[in-house]
Amino acid sequence: MLSSHYLSESKRLLTTAIPLVAAQLVQGSSGFVSTLMLAKLGANELAACGLVSFWFFTILVVFWGMLGGTSVLTAHAYGAKKLEQIKKVICQGMVFALLLIIPMLFSIWSATWLIAKLNLQPNVIHLAIKYLWGMAWSIVPGTYLVLFEQFLIGISKSRAVMFFSLISVPLTIAISYPLIFGKFNLPQVGIAGIGYGTAIAYTIVIIWMLLYITRYKPFRRYLTVKRLFKIDIKLFAEFLRLGWPIGIIAGIDVCFFAVMAYLMGQLSSTALAAHQIVLQYIGLMIMVAFGFMNATTVLIGQAMGRQDYGKIRIIGHVALGTGILVTVVIGLGYGLFAKYLIGLDIDIHQPANLPLLLLTTQLLVIAIFYQLGNTMRLITQGALRGLKDTKLPMLFNLISFWLIAFPISYWLAMKQHLHAAGLWWGITIGVSLGGMALVIRFQRLAGLTDKRQLVKE
Repeated sequence: MLSSHYLSESKRLLTTAIPLVAAQLVQGSSGFVSTLMLAKLGANELAACGLVSFWFFTILVVFWGMLGGTSVLTAHAYGAKKLEQIKKVICQGMVFALLLIIPMLFSIWSATWLIAKLNLQPNVIHLAIKYLWGMAWSIVPGTYLVLFEQFLIGISKSRAVMFFSLISVPLTIAISYPLIFGKFNLPQVGIAGIGYGTAIAYTIVIIWMLLYITRYKPFRRYLTVKRLFKIDIKLFAEFLRLGWPIGIIAGIDVCFFAVMAYLMGQLSSTALAAHQIVLQYIGLMIMVAFGFMNATTVLIGQAMGRQDYGKIRIIGHVALGTGILVTVVIGLGYGLFAKYLIGLDIDIHQPANLPLLLLTTQLLVIAIFYQLGNTMRLITQGALRGLKDTKLPMLFNLISFWLIAFPISYWLAMKQHLHAAGLWWGITIGVSLGGMALVIRFQRLAGLTDKRQLVKE
């Protein structure tokens, strides 16, 4: 009987997770293609992009991360079959998103003011500000795109999320390219074309998405215009309570790896180059883990909504086991074909590149172990999010990255002279311990939900 529950939940997990993984991978490719296009403009444009992209994307991941509560609240209401509550969630989410846009735009303005004060080449500063203001146009449509994606995830329409991702990325590239280079009789706006193209593409997709939700019969009952301006203080507070720790977690991740990149650069240019190549491939594995994380959040949230507490632990175990299995398979592929993968970035037959090849291979193997711990961390984090537990996972992430991983990394790299490998081993230890702490937390809360089931019966 128990095995049949595991089998059925495995099918549900894969049905939900695979489209989300595909969507994550497609979205992740957008930045890669954008960098290639900017590289064709010249070194100054690429330098300007590198100068401000970290600041801009940190703003995005923190504030857009705060919208993560949308899928949780939607999933709970959907599982409980509370149509009116779903309407309230999406309408309050639209108000919440509007309020998030204000500090995001203020942060962009602050960044442009700070960049103007930097002691850099005037041309690079001018291009950086131009790029940042161009990207600022994408904030409003992008924020609402994230909101409605979270809503669709919450009602288990992950295929729709994949569909809109498959549209938005090629559309962004198709619009940005002629704006950057002045093709098809369009004005050449250079580096700002990435932002304008992204904003136009996001606007088209969000309009299409709204038409899809309001016109397609299974969805149109969820969105009513008359509720848009009604504030539900209790629900709004729930958005904030769930959302801000999720945003902080995203910021912790981004800032930590920025510091790691700085430390790699302090070691040597070879170490930094190897680190960047490794992140390129580990980033793909992280996208896969994110897909499973979001699927786990939704399935557990829906189970909580319908008070099917006995399924909570099963869903968590299935998600964790499947995610780790997929990570192992991808990791084995990376290990077996490491030289070929690294060869896509550098000429491995050049004797001068031999030190870089050897170091990158070593770091890639260590990073596979890191990703095992990271997959455990992300999926369990998603499971706890489905239980509306976000504050303690935020604290665990803060401790595991900054109080465990950072000092161990620094000690191994600088004091024990393990250099780049020491940094990655420290990250691996910290993230793995954090993941284990989250698993223990989930097991405890899942045990409490099992007791609820017993009381109910």
